[in-house]
Amino acid sequence: MYAHYAAIVQSSGMGKSRTVDELAKDHFVIPLNLWEAKPEFAKHRFEVYEVGLHHIAFYTDTREQVDRACELAKRLGAKVLDGPGEFPYDPEGWYAVYFLGPDGLKFEVVHQPSAVKRYAEMMRIAEQLMKH
Repeated sequence: MYAHYAAIVQSSGMGKSRTVDELAKDHFVIPLNLWEAKPEFAKHRFEVYEVGLHHIAFYTDTREQVDRACELAKRLGAKVLDGPGEFPYDPEGWYAVYFLGPDGLKFEVVHQPSAVKRYAEMMRIAEQLMKH
């Protein structure tokens, strides 16, 4: 499966920072670190509507990828909040699943055809600019 992203998940000391640095030489990179709570904060679960982060969304190229992500989340014990299914957020389509991770962090995996089109157009323009 071709993807427009690379997920780098490793424990500390495994060369993760060097890998990200090398990847960033040729690709746009957004580092995102999620950590388990320290013991003194473990009893305070993540609350979606507190100040700060609401949820983390991952975009896919197809609806099937959303379905596969949902099945994986279920196998790993995540609590599915909604979906997978269509939601009325974009007239061109918004097929998503929403679930909670083990610390209560909310995740969304979504296929939004308009975003796929925008990404393809952005890459086409970027490639043209790189030729000049």
